[in-house]
Amino acid sequence: AANTDLAGALQGKVSGVDIAPSSGMPGASSKITIRGSRSFTGDNTPLYVIDGMPISSAADVTTTDNANGAAYGTDYANRSVDIDPNDIESINILKGQAASALYGMRASNGVIVITTKSGKGVAKGKPTITFRS
Repeated sequence: AANTDLAGALQGKVSGVDIAPSSGMPGASSKITIRGSRSFTGDNTPLYVIDGMPISSAADVTTTDNANGAAYGTDYANRSVDIDPNDIESINILKGQAASALYGMRASNGVIVITTKSGKGVAKGKPTITFRS
């Protein structure tokens, strides 16, 4: 079966990357941690860089309740659910000094560098349609 999200595509294929699903529900997000957590209470999600554009993966809490500022039973997904695995050409994972040298403080939890396919299916200006189900 084809993978429906980035976390499923990486699951078990990259050493040092821990992927934990948030729940067993279909379409639920997964928490990706690269070579261990850096904070007990803070955010440990990596920075996503898609075709050279850094994208923060921090959860954005927009709904609140009176008790603790978060809604019960909700899934605050990271940016990996927005990426179609069929559009990915290559994935590089960085952590440590290499990530910090390239992306600065935002890369303290690691970086997932994704290069997408760009026009591979176009032949001589004619559109090509690929359908998978």
